[in-house]
Amino acid sequence: MEEFKIPTKVFSGNDSLTWLQNISNKKILMVCDAFLPGTPTLDRIKKNVEGKNEVTIFSDVKPDPPLENIMAGVEVFNKVQPNVVIGIGGGSAIDTGKLFGSLVKSSTSTPLICLSLYQRPVGLVLKSPNTVC
Repeated sequence: MEEFKIPTKVFSGNDSLTWLQNISNKKILMVCDAFLPGTPTLDRIKKNVEGKNEVTIFSDVKPDPPLENIMAGVEVFNKVQPNVVIGIGGGSAIDTGKLFGSLVKSSTSTPLICLSLYQRPVGLVLKSPNTVC
């Protein structure tokens, strides 16, 4: 039997995304649905981390992601070698981000940050390394 704990911090409110400005000198992999790049929502999220971090976006997320889709994301993960994964969206994008951590064997843990687009205002949920949302 395996056991794991999921310590969680939730930031909510109009300024909750500003917490992302605390992240610096990291390689960030943002995982989101295909419709999100180029939208004001993603631009608003990115502006909190761009400039002081290396940001890569994986937006080839499908509803109920098939294995091929997840493995394409794992290839991007392996290429980028992120220090932080940010899952943005609804369930499929966040689930895809979670799977990266469980499918990629790494000597270091990669924290997962989940941003729910369906919470108003957009909320931020922080998970400690090697945990899931």
